[in-house]
Amino acid sequence: MERKGNVIMLQMKMAEELKQIKGRMLKEPPDIIYGNAYQIDTKQAICGILMDMSQKMREDELRVLLSVSDLLAFLYSEWVQSKYEDPAAEVIRKSLKSSVMNLMVLNGTVENETTEKVSGYTIKEGAAKR
Repeated sequence: MERKGNVIMLQMKMAEELKQIKGRMLKEPPDIIYGNAYQIDTKQAICGILMDMSQKMREDELRVLLSVSDLLAFLYSEWVQSKYEDPAAEVIRKSLKSSVMNLMVLNGTVENETTEKVSGYTIKEGAAKR
């Protein structure tokens, strides 16, 4: 029973931290908010992932997370300082490579079995148009 209670407490802790982040950011001018957009989005993602993970965490893991003040700030700092490349950047990189290839196919630069509209774009006179 203690484990389930700690899962709920951890989820409430993270929800409260996100609420405080939002409250602080809404008091800032738009350029400050824009400048912190990645941090805000990443903290929200960390929170969502950790909420899912908390369902399967051991009691000792839950207790250590509950003991950290400003948990999302700590985890975000760890993420930023990690040696791992941003996985979102890798996804964007792969998508861009695919999009460039699709544009080349539509432009006739590269042969493909079918040349069709890709994501609503067609090629006219060498330029991508919607």
